[in-house]
Amino acid sequence: MRARLTLVVLLASCGGGAERATPPSTTTTTSRPAPGPGVHDHTPHHGGVVGMAGDRHLEALAAADGALEVWVTDFWRRPLSVADASGSVTLELPDGDRRLALAPTADRLVASGPRLEAAEVTARIEVTVEGTAVDMDFVLPVSSQAVGAAGVPVHGCVPEPPAAGAPRFTLAFGQVVTFLAATPDGSALLVAAVDRGVSAWRMPAGTLVAGFEAPPPIAVAGAEGLQRHPEAATAIAVSPDGAEAVVRLLTAPTRSRDAQSLGHVTLAYLALTRGKLAAARAELTRAAV
Repeated sequence: MRARLTLVVLLASCGGGAERATPPSTTTTTSRPAPGPGVHDHTPHHGGVVGMAGDRHLEALAAADGALEVWVTDFWRRPLSVADASGSVTLELPDGDRRLALAPTADRLVASGPRLEAAEVTARIEVTVEGTAVDMDFVLPVSSQAVGAAGVPVHGCVPEPPAAGAPRFTLAFGQVVTFLAATPDGSALLVAAVDRGVSAWRMPAGTLVAGFEAPPPIAVAGAEGLQRHPEAATAIAVSPDGAEAVVRLLTAPTRSRDAQSLGHVTLAYLALTRGKLAAARAELTRAAV
């Protein structure tokens, strides 16, 4: 499943069309505007995995030699001073959890632990920067082919007490889930949540397949760009063969009219391939508005 599913993100301007995105373990990023007010950016700046909690972003990076690095930025991805910061990272290792102290150095917090032999490691990061406490769970890739994700339920499905009409297991994201989409064969579920991006889960086991990287940064002019607002995908469509998914990120008023139309047309095409004529017609109607 990890090798087959590809995410196609509809961009913020029609000049870019649609671009294939890779899991956040990829160390290269697209060019981006300079961090500052009006730039909404969830892309990695240091080759790590980015997560958001409140109005703070954490970017975490793990290496096979046991080195861990954490960068802290504000809502608009401006670096925050870590001179007086403190924190810890708890690694889930085969021989048990290992808690490591994070120490400030230059522009980041660092820790050194045992050599990491697995392709990925689960880490809980807890930091206090400028009086604000931030904690978040990460799946950090150690090899270039591993899965990376932040802010998702890293332990997968949690069993619920038996009860009539109640779910047997839950995936708790801690944020509002905005959209769900399954592959046609039911083997994977794509979940979009506020400020958590899109993640893919193998079903029925409920194990993480991939957390997809954020779309390119969006520079927003005027006072609207200074407003803090939640970001989330508002629609996901999966191709009939389950190999691709289109995620709509174009409903916010910051997106251009042409970009929104492109998204509706693409979703209309996918609806037609699945025989959903009414849904296709509705998307085309929205594209023409």
